[in-house]
Amino acid sequence: MSYQEAAATEVACRLLAAVPGMTRMKLMKLMYIIDQAALLRWGYAITGDEYVAMSHGPVLSQTYNNIRERPETIVARDGELTTWASHVDSSKGNAVALRAPCEFAALSEAEVGLVEEVIAKHGRMTAKQLQDHTHTFPEWSDPSPARAKDISIRDILEKNGVPEDDAAGIVDDINAFAMMERVFS
Repeated sequence: MSYQEAAATEVACRLLAAVPGMTRMKLMKLMYIIDQAALLRWGYAITGDEYVAMSHGPVLSQTYNNIRERPETIVARDGELTTWASHVDSSKGNAVALRAPCEFAALSEAEVGLVEEVIAKHGRMTAKQLQDHTHTFPEWSDPSPARAKDISIRDILEKNGVPEDDAAGIVDDINAFAMMERVFS
């Protein structure tokens, strides 16, 4: 799987535009819920991120790093701000805000629909309620005493009822797609 920065940024922008008072944790939980739902529905994750279990629940690894960094430290190869840092401002303590609206369309109609569905169902929950909710996800377990531990796509699929053979096929498809992306990029 390879990180899809434009897609992750668009998901974050849509969440930030629709949900007032966003915190880092709330954004992370909503984005995880969206990716998990995409995996279970379509066999792929929107963000292409990797997942880890932390004490506050599951998180998207690269997205978590982006949220924690100061924008001026997140620069692309050409020296400009990355797509994420150009659109998402997480420099004000625990608050996260929209720096600039996304003027691109990295998401399909179905993916936009899923984001809107998650906003309607979970957007009014507090960060603590979302944390408690994601603690009920079968793929999450407390990583203590470690700070974090990996959550595999296969674990997400199988622990949510996808048969073992189907989960293995989905993981193979995701890996093949990631390899093709590397070859053709």
